[in-house]
Amino acid sequence: MDQLISLITILGVAIAIILIIVFRPRSNNDLMVLQNRISELQNSLLKIESNLKDDFRINREENAGIAKDNRQELANSLKDFILEQRSKFDELKEEQKELTAKTVEQLEKVTGKLEEKLQALLQQAGKDSGLVRESLLTAFKGFQESFDSNIRSFNDLQGRSSRCWIPDKMSW
Repeated sequence: MDQLISLITILGVAIAIILIIVFRPRSNNDLMVLQNRISELQNSLLKIESNLKDDFRINREENAGIAKDNRQELANSLKDFILEQRSKFDELKEEQKELTAKTVEQLEKVTGKLEEKLQALLQQAGKDSGLVRESLLTAFKGFQESFDSNIRSFNDLQGRSSRCWIPDKMSW
């Protein structure tokens, strides 16, 4: 900015010098008019330079204000975004806790039902084992009675056959 202002000032002075040389009066009266015009040009250039400096200063201040407002707006937006995300995260965390609690509750119910079923199965298996034992005992008693009866019959038959046996025919 300052370089631009300096450049404009130097350019103005150079133009003024060129104008002085080119329009140099041959008479004193023309010289005075020319000097007045050069002074007016210099004054105009000084006013322009002053106005440019003021405009640049105002622009810098406006840009600084706009940049500050933009930073503030960005900071507020970021803050709001973070708060919103934190809120959503907290909601998700609560939902997760509820789901976990429900899952644990369901698992406990399933575990309870499973234990009841296993207990019922154990009881049924115990009853079935008792019935099988009783059936086996009954079968073994029946087998023993039948076996004892067959042995007695065999012994009776053997006792009768030894009395009725004819050696030359080998028949009973």
